[in-house]
Amino acid sequence: QLLGMDGKERALYSGDVPGEWIAAFDWKTDSSQIVFAASPNTIRVGNLAGKVLEEAKVTRRETIVAWSGDRQRIVTAGSDENLRLWTADGKSVDLLNGHMARVRSVSWSPFDSRLASLGNDGKLLVWDEADRSSVEFDGFLIRHDSEGPETTSDLVWHPSGKMIAAAGAASTLKIVDLESREVRSWPMLGKILSLAWNPAGTKLAIGCEPKLLVFWEPGQIEPRFFSVPDRPRSIEWHDENNVLIAGQTCWAVPVDGSKPTEFVKTDGLETEIRLSPDHQWFAVAADGVELFRHDGSSTATFANQDSTAVSVAWSPDGTHIAATYNDAALRIWDIATGKVLWLGLPTHNG
Repeated sequence: QLLGMDGKERALYSGDVPGEWIAAFDWKTDSSQIVFAASPNTIRVGNLAGKVLEEAKVTRRETIVAWSGDRQRIVTAGSDENLRLWTADGKSVDLLNGHMARVRSVSWSPFDSRLASLGNDGKLLVWDEADRSSVEFDGFLIRHDSEGPETTSDLVWHPSGKMIAAAGAASTLKIVDLESREVRSWPMLGKILSLAWNPAGTKLAIGCEPKLLVFWEPGQIEPRFFSVPDRPRSIEWHDENNVLIAGQTCWAVPVDGSKPTEFVKTDGLETEIRLSPDHQWFAVAADGVELFRHDGSSTATFANQDSTAVSVAWSPDGTHIAATYNDAALRIWDIATGKVLWLGLPTHNG
């Protein structure tokens, strides 16, 4: 579902057959299109004029999709040990095969054509998309399929593209220096739920079970640990000195360890919080999707009567909000116009 800031629905991507789902989606960096993995075993690219532009069939259910930074390629993964590369028009380009178990996280470098992938073989692979080669690092977290699908990021690039932070095995944080290939590890006292660099790349926030928030700075010998009031399922930086964590309530947590304050109350539902590209707004997924100003005041609620929001994402230009709901729909709101468009899955008439 695509939403506008006035709460009006712009577009709805929804299943026509009971049991259908949308497993993952990602915005193109120019905000003109959205790619999503949908049943039955398809990858679709849609635009904001209400049309599915491209559709590609896959043999198994993919749970990861991501546009490259140059907007020319798409990577999909999650069904097995492979990464699949596609052109923007839905043509299969190549298969990246290096993991020995299911791929669970994939992320493009912010600056070039490199890809990082985490697999349930405990390996982090950093791929050079140009020549399909990879550098391998061991000792990373293995998530069992019985734990269900991943809902948080356990792999994040540093804004410079020179480091990667990821969840290691045995509840550890691992920092990979891609220039020296050095890997540093620290015990986290609980399973890592979420990771987020601040925009300047000077601080890393780590959310851990059961209710623990950890801060680390490049060059720092040891991370700093703080107890927080809630399970930090999702993290966003509010400013250089405060982070927002989302569990069953959204909290503002100072990096100096002083007392957290309640930012948004969400009636006991698991939440996800996402900062707008201009750093002025927050979208919170809970019962519906609620939009907040930087000071925490609410401006609009995008709710669907019969479903609960699962995940939310801003378009890169900040003009749309997309959210998945537990009724298997992807809804999109246009911030400026609130125009409503409809697209059905798997059939569509434009």
